[in-house]
Amino acid sequence: MTKRLNLAIILSMILVFALGGCQLLDPLQAQGVTNLDQLVLGGVAAADAGVTTETFEVAISSPVDTTGTNIHDAVTIDIAVGNSTGGTNSIVGLQVDAITDDAQVVTTAIQVGDEWNYALDVSAPIVSTASTWYDDFLGDTAPAELFEISGSDAQAVQALVSEQYGVYQLTSSDAGTGCAADCEAFNLGLEWQADQGSLVFETRLHLDGDILTAGICAGFSDDESTVEMPFGISGTTITSTVVDGVMFCFDTDATTDEWYFLGVDTNTDATGNAITGTAPAADTYQVLRIEVDSAGAVCRGYIDGTLVITLTANCVTNTVALAPGIWVDSASNAASHVFDVDYLYVSADRD
Repeated sequence: MTKRLNLAIILSMILVFALGGCQLLDPLQAQGVTNLDQLVLGGVAAADAGVTTETFEVAISSPVDTTGTNIHDAVTIDIAVGNSTGGTNSIVGLQVDAITDDAQVVTTAIQVGDEWNYALDVSAPIVSTASTWYDDFLGDTAPAELFEISGSDAQAVQALVSEQYGVYQLTSSDAGTGCAADCEAFNLGLEWQADQGSLVFETRLHLDGDILTAGICAGFSDDESTVEMPFGISGTTITSTVVDGVMFCFDTDATTDEWYFLGVDTNTDATGNAITGTAPAADTYQVLRIEVDSAGAVCRGYIDGTLVITLTANCVTNTVALAPGIWVDSASNAASHVFDVDYLYVSADRD
């Protein structure tokens, strides 16, 4: 059997392992190419150059059009399909090959900047083989997939709320007697594992004005049902109640009022568990994102799109099922707190 692949553009990159800092590599910044039969580029960026290195860049400037219908294409891939009579054949318009990952390098296959009206405009279906869950919490009925966990006090509640963007609202109790009474949480159940590959958690949270007297954790836990906070921070001492998990956590009992990024692998604390340098923002939305490698060793934590910390070993056990979710607490303060979840996104490869 003959197998034939026709590739319009091949991007080949060598990823040199970074020893420190956060490096960004852009495989392609495409702004205009025509009339090339074949283009194969390869190169190694200079180390520690302190500049943006572009292996391939094509730039155009659109004219000042004053009349008519004008279309200016930066890159056009125009493929004529032959009448094949045998073999197993396929055509790929644009392929970005697999790379070797590095904990110190943020890798992005295709990056779209600001001010575009549309990041992607297609007439054909978009096919993804990844396992994905996303909800924007619009409407008045909570997703059936959510496992709800509530403290014993009646004021500890959660529900969809009709307000801008649509939110799922968690309200902690004002009993002030501990998590068993005060906590409120939800998760998606134990259906996700790091060994699937490319495990991602992302949420956008609005924290109330008294966040500095509360507690919150957001991320992955191996416990889907116990009424307890997955991690606690007292002074600078971190305590995990979960056996496996990785989360952003804030605890009012910590010495410094900032987010922590924490992981635990079979009761072994992750290498790099630490404060992030970023505080929770009262009455403001923040986006928290967690990326876990397939070995469960390396986890990256992002706040509002910025990489703030990387755990480099013992992040989670990669074969343990994890539940993505959000846990909130009044942190033994006799005051109720409201946390709005704008959206929750979870995805992973299918192994």
